[in-house]
Amino acid sequence: MFHRDDLTAWVSSAEQSFKLDVQGKNGLFSYKLLVSHHPDIRKQRIEHEQLLLDNRPLFEFTQGDVQLYHDDHTAGPKYSFDQSVSGLATIVERQDNKKLTEFKKRMKRIFVISLRPKAMRSETGKESD
Repeated sequence: MFHRDDLTAWVSSAEQSFKLDVQGKNGLFSYKLLVSHHPDIRKQRIEHEQLLLDNRPLFEFTQGDVQLYHDDHTAGPKYSFDQSVSGLATIVERQDNKKLTEFKKRMKRIFVISLRPKAMRSETGKESD
């Protein structure tokens, strides 16, 4: 979930973009995600989501349309999907998408830890040993 409070404070854009490159056993995965925020209706929308392997497509989600690709990068099924959630997150493993699911398995093993300065207090209650 991407909240408006997570937007970069010094940028006035209502969009967040993420890019991630991950080396896998089959090559270099490149993942891109673009999320737009609509504060008037308190919603977020996935504008674009893409997964490439060595610059060849495995998955694309643009303005509500998902295009799947087989492991040989030929076009597979295309369908409409809810833009409020990641299309990639809903894909299940099949015989013809082993490369895509390799990426998803790698992502499950990543932990993201971040500090929240606004939640920190300026002093401690007591000293530690």
